[in-house]
This record gives sequence, C-alpha cells and structure tokens, in this order.
Amino acid sequence: RSSAMVARRSEQSVFEDAARWWETEVQSRQSLCVEHAVVRASAEGLDWLLHIDIDEAFLPCRLHPVDFFGSLPAATEQVF
Repeated sequence: RSSAMVARRSEQSVFEDAARWWETEVQSRQSLCVEHAVVRASAEGLDWLLHIDIDEAFLPCRLHPVDFFGSLPAATEQVF
C-alpha cells in the first residue's frame, strides 16, 4: 500500500538536490531523513508519521496522540 503523499513525493524527489549538500547543510540531512522515514512508514502501513524538531512540541489539546490523529478526516495528509 502506498499513500498519495508517498506517490507525490516520489515524483518530486528531493534526493538529488539535498544529497549535494549532505555533509555541510543540516537542512539537507533532515530532508533526506524525512524522505526515508516517509517511504518506510508507508511501506510498513503506518497511517501517520510525526516529525518534530528538538525545539518543537506536540500538545494536541490534552488528547492522546492516537485519539488526536484518529479524530482527523481520513483524507488529511498533513497537520501543521
């Protein structure tokens, strides 16, 4: 099974652009790691992948993450 997000991302791969800057740019390493995580998560049948930086927090109105993500419409691909 493959999500619509994975299908779109494979068409617009950031690999070639980000790989050029792998050793010097943190953002490039982060982009490549996220790309890898999205593909693996989809391959393993995961519905959601939570990606946050060390200086960010996930506080979904006192709900357990399972309840929070479960309450979203099935067509939701991203939450900001």
